[in-house]
Amino acid sequence: MARISSVIAVAAVAIGVLLLAACSGKAGAPVPTATASSSTSTPSRSASADPLSTVDAILVGGDGLHLQHGTETVALLDYRTDPAQAIAALTAVLGAPTATSEAGGTNHTVPSTLTEFGGLRVVDHHYGAPVTYDYLVTPAWSVMLSAAAAGDVALGTTVGVAVGEPYENAQPVAGSGQSSATMPDGSQESWVLVERSPGSPEVEGGAVGVLVGARPWPGPISWISAPAMFGGA
Repeated sequence: MARISSVIAVAAVAIGVLLLAACSGKAGAPVPTATASSSTSTPSRSASADPLSTVDAILVGGDGLHLQHGTETVALLDYRTDPAQAIAALTAVLGAPTATSEAGGTNHTVPSTLTEFGGLRVVDHHYGAPVTYDYLVTPAWSVMLSAAAAGDVALGTTVGVAVGEPYENAQPVAGSGQSSATMPDGSQESWVLVERSPGSPEVEGGAVGVLVGARPWPGPISWISAPAMFGGA
């Protein structure tokens, strides 16, 4: 447990996500796009506009990014789908990426392309061999938040917590508790699992889902990452 906790901490600092390479699962559905109105009358703005233009919040869930308009989910960007589709949808909502860079692989991560939208980072994983994308071991991409908003669009989680809030607001999944590690600079980092991804095992088996962390501990919340591993052997 201590070894995996340290791995998660290093991965959160290096590229904001822990990833283990393996093969299972199936690719998800493509990102929904707007459909044209079939009415012969002049459509209203709400009926004719691209639904993505109405998004006012992006929430990190165990299954993907939920693009919201109020309480309505306009689109779900599934972690198993083509990263290019997710980036295209986010560009439609947030505008052009603010930065793009490459991250080399480590003993615990694969090489990846990092696409930044202010406080939202998409990590496009480059596996060394063909894989079938899934939530638990080989997601096509993952996400990390480091801010509570990107422009006018709010950023948070489907369980209702966001970067900048008190760390104690992040309630761990029952039985998961909290993990922590001392970083090289001497600071303490802590994180909790707030939501499991579909099909995730119990914590003892290495649960995967949405992690909420604070560095330095005791907070406030400084990062949110998914899908990422918590616990395990």
